[in-house]
Amino acid sequence: MNKRLLIVTDGLYPVQIGGMQKHAFYLIRSLLEKAYQIDVVLPKNDEYRSHEFASNNLVNFHLLDRPTYRFPLHYLFEERSFSRSCYAHLSQLDLNEFDAIITKGFTTSEWKKTDGLPKIFSQIHGLEMFQPSLSFGQRIKNLFLQKIAIDSLRNADVVLSYGGKIMDLHRRLLGKKADIRLFTGGIPVEKLKRQITFSSNPRRFLFIGRDERRKGIPELIKILNESKREIELSWIGESPHLESLTNPKFKLTKHGVISDAASYFDIIDNSDILLVPSISEGLPTVILEAMARGLCCISMDVGAIAGVVNNENGWLVSSHQEFATALDQALDISQDDLMSKKQKSLEKISSEYTWSQLISRLEGYIYGE
Repeated sequence: MNKRLLIVTDGLYPVQIGGMQKHAFYLIRSLLEKAYQIDVVLPKNDEYRSHEFASNNLVNFHLLDRPTYRFPLHYLFEERSFSRSCYAHLSQLDLNEFDAIITKGFTTSEWKKTDGLPKIFSQIHGLEMFQPSLSFGQRIKNLFLQKIAIDSLRNADVVLSYGGKIMDLHRRLLGKKADIRLFTGGIPVEKLKRQITFSSNPRRFLFIGRDERRKGIPELIKILNESKREIELSWIGESPHLESLTNPKFKLTKHGVISDAASYFDIIDNSDILLVPSISEGLPTVILEAMARGLCCISMDVGAIAGVVNNENGWLVSSHQEFATALDQALDISQDDLMSKKQKSLEKISSEYTWSQLISRLEGYIYGE
């Protein structure tokens, strides 16, 4: 009997760059490797015609219009409008053909629970809107985001969670009776490095991330400017604020936004330590990708990061002052101790965070296997 799933997302990597879109991409690819039939509902974009999945006869794309507006908080109106379009589209499908519906982000915000729908598994990745924010504007925006997030989660039968502090948030928001299951991000087995790269001297640091306030970029720049040490840093992502990085001892290489996977992993492979100074997070895919290549991390203890980063395979800190101290420790640590942390990072991902393991867990949730 063929297994068939309906997946609803607001985009797929690499057409859209982001952790949620990359998670959806690897979810679909991993299910296809197990010969699932997959229907994918997502916003219309001509680039999907040449997407990796486009020629796979097990995949059927449903491309729906997603409006764009130009006024404050337009994103929320766009998301709710797209959710309504998705729900209306479901009425045109024979839903009895699907074993379950898996949704990403706010795509279920306008749905209505009915007896005719298969079980809905919903994942809002980081719940950052319920985490600390440093700006007044972001706090106001978060109030609106909280409403659409709760609407989306309450319209699901099963909520998929990254675990850790994110699981605690889910339980607080939805109550004890909610069906909440652990489902993290993962790494394809072929992305696991067979042997870690020998550490360089000076240490090579790496930052990967969007230009968002919650990523802790101003705090990281302050730490780097105040450091009296020679530091080498590669930066993947937008970097409009890096002109304020004025430390003369600092060597910076800006790579910009990279969508080519080979180039992306080459830069990771030429680094030793990933820097994650974020103020709020879910479970960043970049941490899993870096650790899968044998990097260790200096990371703030936010979201579900403590489930993967610890003081044996990196540095897990609770403040940016501790982050600065960890940076000094990373510069001073012996070669043997750093190599040990890097090895433990790789072992952590290979033992707990591969997509084959995740799919087995998801199958258990859907089919009771």
